[in-house]
Amino acid sequence: MNLEHLELFVRFCPGAKHVNLYVDEDGHLLTPLTRLTCLQELKLLACNFYSDRVDRLLRERGCELTLLHLEHVDQLDMSALCIIAETCPLLRKLVFFSCDFVENFGNSENNREFSTAPFLHLESMVCVSESAPNVIEFLLIHALNLQYVQFGSTAWFNDAIVGNVLSRNALKKVEEIRILRSYELSMQAVRSLINECPNLKVLAEMDGWEGIAESELRELRAEIKQKNWDLDTFISWSVTG
Repeated sequence: MNLEHLELFVRFCPGAKHVNLYVDEDGHLLTPLTRLTCLQELKLLACNFYSDRVDRLLRERGCELTLLHLEHVDQLDMSALCIIAETCPLLRKLVFFSCDFVENFGNSENNREFSTAPFLHLESMVCVSESAPNVIEFLLIHALNLQYVQFGSTAWFNDAIVGNVLSRNALKKVEEIRILRSYELSMQAVRSLINECPNLKVLAEMDGWEGIAESELRELRAEIKQKNWDLDTFISWSVTG
């Protein structure tokens, strides 16, 4: 679609609730979407958060969104995450797929005071993008009602992040955690998650965590079986969440 096509779409389909758009024009292409007052699900592919005015779109229409899926979106930084948190209070699912988080990797917004607690309705989060520790912590600490969490192999996860997140009383309602091919997570993180997440039923992809020895994983699975815990460590990677 070009701008003219999108103007026609909004004119003749003003009640549209779901938009899945590949953005191939710079600048104003997304502007017509600000008039979709019923918009609930938004999927954007191949755009820039600021120069393509995704931030403006969220400020004007984010209040009713229940799904936000950003794929190959550039210019994401901590400020962009704060905009999402502030403008999309009803989100139930948030997806970052092959996005480019830039700048401010060393800056933390984890102690930022929001006028209203963000992400209170967020149940599912998928982040298959390179993400620094402060990005991971921000997302997990502020989404207190998360049930499903999935991170890709380029997320900079380690034991310290898990400890920091759990110390902030996060992940208390999480049921499924999938982290693909971590290079630093160890059995210490596994034990912490098991002990601090009372609803945890799936802890997936630990076979690819290089900080865990095969013998440690065998012992854990034997313990799960012996004590009859309701915890699945064999379930495969999910691409949909």
